[in-house]
Amino acid sequence: MNPSTALSFAAVRFDLHDADAPVARPDAKPEAKPEAKPEAVAVPAEAHAAVAEMARALRERGVTVAVNAASGAGHGAERPAEQSAPAECVAIAHTLAAVEARAADGYGLVVAVDPGSHAAALRERGADVVVASLAQVSAAELSRWFEQKTRGLPSALAHFEQLSARLDGKRPAVFLDYDGTLAPIVENPDEAFMSAATREVVRALAQRCPVAVVSGRGRDKVTEFVALDELYYAGSHGFDIAGPDADIAWQPEGDLRQRMAAISSALRAALADIDELDIEDKGFSIAVHFRRVAAGRVSEIEPSIDRIIAAHRQDGALEKTHGKKVIEVRPAIDWHKGRAVLWLLDALGLGGDDVAPLYLGDDVTDEDAFAALAEHAGGLGVLVSEQPKPSAASFSVRDPGEVHDFLARLVEYLDAR
Repeated sequence: MNPSTALSFAAVRFDLHDADAPVARPDAKPEAKPEAKPEAVAVPAEAHAAVAEMARALRERGVTVAVNAASGAGHGAERPAEQSAPAECVAIAHTLAAVEARAADGYGLVVAVDPGSHAAALRERGADVVVASLAQVSAAELSRWFEQKTRGLPSALAHFEQLSARLDGKRPAVFLDYDGTLAPIVENPDEAFMSAATREVVRALAQRCPVAVVSGRGRDKVTEFVALDELYYAGSHGFDIAGPDADIAWQPEGDLRQRMAAISSALRAALADIDELDIEDKGFSIAVHFRRVAAGRVSEIEPSIDRIIAAHRQDGALEKTHGKKVIEVRPAIDWHKGRAVLWLLDALGLGGDDVAPLYLGDDVTDEDAFAALAEHAGGLGVLVSEQPKPSAASFSVRDPGEVHDFLARLVEYLDAR
């Protein structure tokens, strides 16, 4: 860490258990102890050592640190500076309840440490960033995330000249998420239609450079929604890739489709009595949508999913992920949107430094693609979000309407250069 670089936050609090009292504001009223949550995440012993090391490094930078642990021993568990309001501080939490409490306290940045697959649930509770371990985090990274959360990424529309300068002299390749990016998020996933105007601007863009849609939906479904044959499609978070060129195609080997079909049937049987529940078989994954389910029945869904997963694990590892009012079950394979984008670039002969790949997306799963392109020479990510939040993207737009406007500007830029 470079001690000469100023940090954007005033103090850091580490929560190693479901603590019940805020420490950044000693004058604050005590909060009630959070109720026990069945999905609480256990804090592994090695996390304590990682916290101690990071706390030491932060103190060397002059940052005030508090560690709220069950024992408190050995961590230097002082309270953060009494003059520091929560909005000026970072909270690093290891449990769902602690994340929820710190977000409610109004901390400027809440970082969750999750070595498992609870990222979406943690984000729903208030985490701004989810990392697998503290080894991924530095003081500079915390400072960058804090600035992104409080100030936001630069607008891709307002700063289009700055963005397009990074495309000058290079061949662009554009990758687009679907839900929340090309089309709005809606109650019924079968009614998530993109506008005719957006379809036309995507068609125009595809006449000027390679364009791919990378979606969590099944490939057949997202192809039906977009209805542009000249595009490449990566469905099921990149597990199923195809396009206008017959030789550009990828699917995992084995009988995964048959296996996931059996799991889909088991889920439908187990959850048949829950009204307004939508189970989407994507071929290589299954999504259980509960956006329209009555609030009193939502808690019944995940335990049933867990039982089905346990009953089918003998055929190979499965993973469960959480999204926006959806729980997804898929094979535990090291493959995601970022890997799919890099595969497409290579398959299309676009892996060189003369290519500028550009990815637009709104979901936590799109962060894998943003991170992959951040390591690619000239790669750019554009986050679609109405609220500022930390991201591996470089720019942002607010909603699918601004996505249309940005793509139209991109077409104009390509025509003019």
